[in-house]
Amino acid sequence: MKHARPDYARIQDPWNKIPEDEPVLLIRAQDILGWRVARTYAALTAEMEGHDPLLLEQIRLHAHRMRNWTPKKKADLPKEDCGCENTQNLGPTSSTHKGT
Repeated sequence: MKHARPDYARIQDPWNKIPEDEPVLLIRAQDILGWRVARTYAALTAEMEGHDPLLLEQIRLHAHRMRNWTPKKKADLPKEDCGCENTQNLGPTSSTHKGT
């Protein structure tokens, strides 16, 4: 699982359900845009034919919890070296996955 930020590399998938080279986006509740992203994702999910109503409700509840989280701040990168060796190339050619 490839995170967009090397300092999030410690967040792993202990059950190995996410392929090692699959990009993963982590949006935290403290991100001032985070709840809006979750709410938009819920709206898009609702438009999909055959969506799972329970999943949709969980996404909406999560968006609500994110909206109520404090403090809020703009997204940023670590201000100092995170001490990690994960310096992946996150460009479009770095993925070997051919799925959609």
